[in-house]
Amino acid sequence: MRKVALRGLRARPVRTALTAFAVVLGVAMIAGTYVLTDTINKSFTNILAQANAGTDVVVVPRKVDDDFSSDPPPLDEELVERLRAAPGVRNVAGAVFGQVSIRDRAGKSVSSGANFVSSLQPAPFEQFRFISGRPPRALSEVALDSATFAESDFKLGDRVTIVGARGARRLRLVGSARFGEVASVGGYPVAIATLALSQELVNRERKLDSISVAGAAGVTPAQLRQNVRTALAGAPVTVRTGAEDAAQQVSDLEQDFGFFRTALLVFGGIALFVGAFVIYNTFTITVAQRTRELALLRTLGATRRQVLRSVVFEAALVGLVASLLGLLGGLALAPALRGLFQIIGADLPATR
Repeated sequence: MRKVALRGLRARPVRTALTAFAVVLGVAMIAGTYVLTDTINKSFTNILAQANAGTDVVVVPRKVDDDFSSDPPPLDEELVERLRAAPGVRNVAGAVFGQVSIRDRAGKSVSSGANFVSSLQPAPFEQFRFISGRPPRALSEVALDSATFAESDFKLGDRVTIVGARGARRLRLVGSARFGEVASVGGYPVAIATLALSQELVNRERKLDSISVAGAAGVTPAQLRQNVRTALAGAPVTVRTGAEDAAQQVSDLEQDFGFFRTALLVFGGIALFVGAFVIYNTFTITVAQRTRELALLRTLGATRRQVLRSVVFEAALVGLVASLLGLLGGLALAPALRGLFQIIGADLPATR
């Protein structure tokens, strides 16, 4: 009966291919969705781990309310000085990371998605590794992540236009850098500038987005976290160890991706739902058209159960092969889905 089922599939190649194609589309959409979102989550997990590699404790603004989506007010710079005097602190530095627009030679944005500026930090906090040129040292200088530097065909010494909260600034390009082991921060263009220039570009003079703290020898991150909390008692801040901060940001990103994954899964579910009807109708027609063939099999001694198993085997074989092809298609579809969302301007989250 298996041979009969296989011969039946070969006898109707077009119908078999169209039936399998319905399964491939649905499975590829769902597989591609999970591959894309899991890859992005993994990418940002690695990036956040690199960002906090030299940081024992992180201080960030406290949210007004967990259900209130508005960003909390930034930190005051004077908190850095308070932390320098805290016990167990070896080094402390503030940072700014905000959205700007980086322009290419023709004056167009270097990316259809978001662009960012990141302030330089002292060792051991800075995770950008310069592969050409040097770090910016003045308000008139800027560096770029190595991916943007190469893709936009910039050269050291070029003038780069950065559009910030107060308008456009033409800055001299003095270097390009990798972020840890990768060429960019999550695939997004990043300008690297001094703290003062970064604050100006995002309109946060004497304000900070975060404060990184490194502990003295023999001080554990948990002990340092408690010391920092004591030093900043009364300030509207949240204090976490570097590992806790990375885990929290990963959790926030996964929540942000919830709508993204749900939207794609809805389309995948619709494709499978429609495919199910196509497959059902196809096999119904196929069985109806094979009435004489099945009757002949019964005449030749095949039992009802054998005939039914033959039809089920045919359906299972088509479903199995089509599902495997759909999984392979999902691997190829994931990059296309990311490109599609970037083209239509649906930015994926970026953080540092």
